[in-house]
Amino acid sequence: MKDSDKKKLRVLDVGAGTGLLGHKLHEKSECKGLLEFTGIDASKKFVAVLDESEAYEEAREIWMGRGTDEFPDDLKEKFDLVTASGVFLKGHIPATAMDDCHAALKTNGFFVTAMRSLYYEHGVEEGYREKLDELVEQGKLRLVNTETFMRGREGCVGLFSPQESRLLCYQKVE
Repeated sequence: MKDSDKKKLRVLDVGAGTGLLGHKLHEKSECKGLLEFTGIDASKKFVAVLDESEAYEEAREIWMGRGTDEFPDDLKEKFDLVTASGVFLKGHIPATAMDDCHAALKTNGFFVTAMRSLYYEHGVEEGYREKLDELVEQGKLRLVNTETFMRGREGCVGLFSPQESRLLCYQKVE
């Protein structure tokens, strides 16, 4: 089968930054030609970096979490996979952005995110766990898998110190 005959999976990289995720997957031989990345970030500088990248088909400056009525219509129900790695933390992307992530997914698409475990607890100010639970209770998402892992580097402090983190995979139901 020629690469041109293979169906490309559309991926939305939320809070893409400099595009580390897209670059890593673009370099993988088993992913070559199969993934079409759109990167979004609130930083004009990061969007400019993504625009120059070979890994990203499109890059846009978008502030997440303002409500799905503010989320661009042309990005709704477009993606097979929405990723958001290391963006759900204090003072960064709000829990309401998970509604935008849901809106961007095609039915049966996957939302994969990684966050420090301390933000995936009930009762935390940021409310990420409660928002994800709400989307599940509303029948919009279902939890497919969760893994615990260590993130950070020895010798670093604060946010970059070694900390337990969670990898979460949800599937869009409706």
